[in-house]
Amino acid sequence: MSQQVKIPAEIKRELELVAGITGKTQGQLLAAAWEEYRKRHKSEFREGLRWAHSVLEDPRETAVAASGMPAEDLKEIADALGDPAPTGSAAPAKA
Repeated sequence: MSQQVKIPAEIKRELELVAGITGKTQGQLLAAAWEEYRKRHKSEFREGLRWAHSVLEDPRETAVAASGMPAEDLKEIADALGDPAPTGSAAPAKA
């Protein structure tokens, strides 16, 4: 399956030039870049998948994660309402 992806003009031009120099297609260059990105960020992907799995196990976790509130604020609210907050409720930190 092939779909078009919009990329900035300056990157498109670099792809054209490097493709011409190396004899590879622009698609081959992008595929190689994506493969390298996946390898370098594998642990981040795993962490995100673990987090998603954990919040989907408990509907309360899902609601808490969707709130975007820090865990400390959620605990304070839960304590004030006399309802224990779900554990591990904060969304993973974004780099």
